[in-house]
Amino acid sequence: MANTTGTRRKRTGLIWGSLVALLLIVILLVVFLGGNKKDVGVSVEPATRRTIIASVSETGKIEPVLEVKIAADVSGEVVALDITEGKEVKQGDLLVSIRPDNYQSALEQAQAGLNGSIAAELQAAAAVAQASVQILQDSANLTRQQQLFGTGVIPKAELEAAQLKVSIARSQLRANEASLKAARYSSESRRASLKTAQSDLRKTTITASMNGTITRQNIRFGERVVGTMQMQGTELFRIADLSRMQVVVDINENDIIHVHIGDSALVQVDAFGEEKFWGHVTEIAYSAASSAVATSTDQITSFEVKVEIDPKSYQGKPDLMRGVKANASPFLPGMSAQVEIFTQREENVLSVPLQAVTVRKIDKDEDAEPQEVVFVLRQKQFAQIRPIVTGISDSKYIMIKEGLKEGEEVVTGPYRMLSKEMADSMKIMVLDDAGKSKQRASEDKAKAVDGK
Repeated sequence: MANTTGTRRKRTGLIWGSLVALLLIVILLVVFLGGNKKDVGVSVEPATRRTIIASVSETGKIEPVLEVKIAADVSGEVVALDITEGKEVKQGDLLVSIRPDNYQSALEQAQAGLNGSIAAELQAAAAVAQASVQILQDSANLTRQQQLFGTGVIPKAELEAAQLKVSIARSQLRANEASLKAARYSSESRRASLKTAQSDLRKTTITASMNGTITRQNIRFGERVVGTMQMQGTELFRIADLSRMQVVVDINENDIIHVHIGDSALVQVDAFGEEKFWGHVTEIAYSAASSAVATSTDQITSFEVKVEIDPKSYQGKPDLMRGVKANASPFLPGMSAQVEIFTQREENVLSVPLQAVTVRKIDKDEDAEPQEVVFVLRQKQFAQIRPIVTGISDSKYIMIKEGLKEGEEVVTGPYRMLSKEMADSMKIMVLDDAGKSKQRASEDKAKAVDGK
């Protein structure tokens, strides 16, 4: 009897235990499946028509449009210096004098050498004249000797002596003519040496080659400078026209094909904060400049582009022009600037936010290439994948050439979901304004985590 009661109790305990375990499994399944069925909150925006302006942005340095480097052509000690950085000069103003003593001596020596060569040339000319006269005299004597020999008055030996004398005179004339030619060549060489000496002496005084401002001074009074014909001389200073300034930037080879002469540009100079200036592209380098990346052996290929700043964008602004000299700009050479070059403009084109466009492999074929797609809102609750063809873009929107119609709503966030997890026919829920704000905060955090 006791065994029967114990058996019943064990059987009842097993049944209750099984029921409790089954209930827990049901609860877990409901929670899990219910969580999976929860709609994904997204933000959407309709495809609309707008003007899109494509641009290329880069950081560069401000330089004068016209700047010349003044270098020494002769060597010596600076004995006069009439410049300081920031001084305005006019073309022809005396700037620097180099000690001229040695060059003055070289000039006098060259002049003396020319005088001696001229004297030798005159002496050679006189010798030629004398040899010509001697030929006339000997020729006349030979004629008489021939007449006398014809009458038998003189022997043949005397006739031959007269003939030899004429031949010697002619040889002497040729020799004197060659000496005269050599003396003339020597005079020409001496004249060239004299011109060189005169030029070197003139180069000891350096004058301004243009109107402008001294923007750099590399020498001081009493220093020695070096200048030769075989190498570049010491750079003494630079003169620049500060009324016309430009920004020099290096544009990547992938972007340079979109930049053209005359493209307008927006310039922001670090020293002037948020102030904006306008300019245009004036020069594009035809040769690339390559630089090695610090962390690898790869080469970054870029092209130098010059953007001239329009004076109208800063003239007439008292805050900028305070203390600036007349016909000058408020910019100084070497200032840092951000340049945005506007390369292409499309009016009234269909567009969506940049973050709405992602890349997916639509075709199940393993060799298929990924395509640009957007996720279109369908029936207010589903995301439909849609392949598209894009065009130019600005900082916020991208042009849609094919794949969308005006007014169709595309998913624009959240960032992590759209870029990685969003799938075709996924059930979604459009967030209200409060939800969007919360979602944007979450999206910004996700971007920061991903390092975007």
